[in-house]
Amino acid sequence: MDRATKSLAYLKSIHPAIQNSKAREFAEYWMSIHPGDRLPSRTHFDPIDIPSLLPNLVLVDVTREPIRFMVKVQGTEVTRAMRRELKGTYLDEAFPDFKQSFPHLDRVRVVETGLPLHRLGSPSLQFALDYAPIERLHLPLSTDGSAVDKVISIFLYEQKPDSTGSLI
Repeated sequence: MDRATKSLAYLKSIHPAIQNSKAREFAEYWMSIHPGDRLPSRTHFDPIDIPSLLPNLVLVDVTREPIRFMVKVQGTEVTRAMRRELKGTYLDEAFPDFKQSFPHLDRVRVVETGLPLHRLGSPSLQFALDYAPIERLHLPLSTDGSAVDKVISIFLYEQKPDSTGSLI
């Protein structure tokens, strides 16, 4: 089985574990644009098709040797959660100890394997707001259909309830 076929099959296999409806919609959209015999490219992805998801998306360009990630697009919900815009910034320059964090390690895994990655849990980077679990899904994009040169991700933040049960 080639890399593109494995990638699509893998996302289908983890789809039932995706909890947030927006994350499921993002996964389903990626599967719908997947050409089958190669990984989808940025040209397959049309933001007009998923306007309600755009605030939660981050698109990074991948550079190699060493692997680094530069933010090309950052949705407004991500900007709000981080209280800063990272467009045009390498993530390892924006966050101390980034290379040991899940956001880095997860994206490296996507680049090296070509497989999507889903994670639900506490944030591993410092955010400006107080959040409970974050659900995130990182999906590979490839200009040549094989080598991952972009990773598009969705981040869904669940705010922690305060002592009265209201969301902070």
